[in-house]
Amino acid sequence: MYDVADYPTLDDIKSKFAFEVAVAPMPMGADFRVTISDDARAILTQEIEARSKVAMAGAINDAFNRVALVAGTMVERLKAYVPGDGNTKATGTFHASLVENVRDLAKILPDLNIANDPLLSETAERLNKLATYDAPELRDYAQARQATVDEAQAILDQISDYMA
Repeated sequence: MYDVADYPTLDDIKSKFAFEVAVAPMPMGADFRVTISDDARAILTQEIEARSKVAMAGAINDAFNRVALVAGTMVERLKAYVPGDGNTKATGTFHASLVENVRDLAKILPDLNIANDPLLSETAERLNKLATYDAPELRDYAQARQATVDEAQAILDQISDYMA
């Protein structure tokens, strides 16, 4: 049976977790304003630059993972779609959100490209082309569907070299 004493109180749970957001400029190794020895300064500068590189790489990798997710989902869903005819219903149906997700990512991808990565810039342009057709057009026209699958797969192939 349920016994309230078996469970922690809300205050107990709240005290176990914390979440904090700090917005700060990206540290630069050359911008270190402390009076220390040259050797210590060099070590700290290298550490700051290494952490900055890791953070930058993580941000770019996240952007490419988002691209892989929407392009991969598009390939998967469009390949699975089989139109119905007068006697059967379509199978593997997809929604307008399939295309909208690509469009939404294409809009924000330039803002996610904090390192001005040329491949990510090109990928944003290719995502716009990928979302040329709306969902009803993709359902109705096999040629449009196949061209979209081919372009989405080409995007995946191109970024897989970067992500590997």
